[in-house]
Amino acid sequence: MYALDASVAVDDMDRRERATRLLNLSALLLERVEPKDGVVLLGPAHLLALLFEEVPIAVDEARALASHWRDLNIAEIRRLRIARNLATAAVLLSKALRDKSVDARLRKWEGILPLLP
Repeated sequence: MYALDASVAVDDMDRRERATRLLNLSALLLERVEPKDGVVLLGPAHLLALLFEEVPIAVDEARALASHWRDLNIAEIRRLRIARNLATAAVLLSKALRDKSVDARLRKWEGILPLLP
């Protein structure tokens, strides 16, 4: 956590990149240890909330734009790519949790991942 926070503090990465890396790290850890509320890297509720705080676009808007993303300007393509990176990490996290009751909003993201740049 310290390294991620320090990288944001010195502008080596933005908060969304931090969130993506944190979600990926947590997914790897949760394949090996049990979830634990109150621990930043192991608390499922906190981690999924982080995704929905940082994702820069609503899933329905992303779905609408995904069908013609090659026609979009670079800023919109980047926004879709950031959303894909965050959602991909969160899907990995949900699989590591092996929890069938994971947020339905995440399932929507999982359904459109193949469509995003």
